[in-house]
Amino acid sequence: MPEAVAASTARTIAREGGIVTVEIGFSRFKLSTLEPATFNIFLSWLYTGKIPKNNDGWLHVAEAKVISEDHESQDEAVELARLKAVVFGDRFLAFGFQEAVQKQLVKVLVNMNNPAWYASVM
Repeated sequence: MPEAVAASTARTIAREGGIVTVEIGFSRFKLSTLEPATFNIFLSWLYTGKIPKNNDGWLHVAEAKVISEDHESQDEAVELARLKAVVFGDRFLAFGFQEAVQKQLVKVLVNMNNPAWYASVM
């Protein structure tokens, strides 16, 4: 299971300057195409087995300053963060994480009775 391997072997994780760096043993991996906010959500899920339940939780775990600078509303920012988390789960084969985020995203969209934000779809 990739999630278990990542949790047990990652020694140092740095999120500086918009670049995520993971050190495993003597190896260092820079994930320059990965947003630190998305990685924060994944790390939280790795250690707790849970994703944030509401928008405030998402903004807190993802460090709100990183997400909300470029968006008009918190709802839109969190919806976009959820979509990015789904893509992250697919990209890094973290299917448990991906499924948990997808279920929450569908639940939120159904309960909103509104279509998805334009920026999230495009």
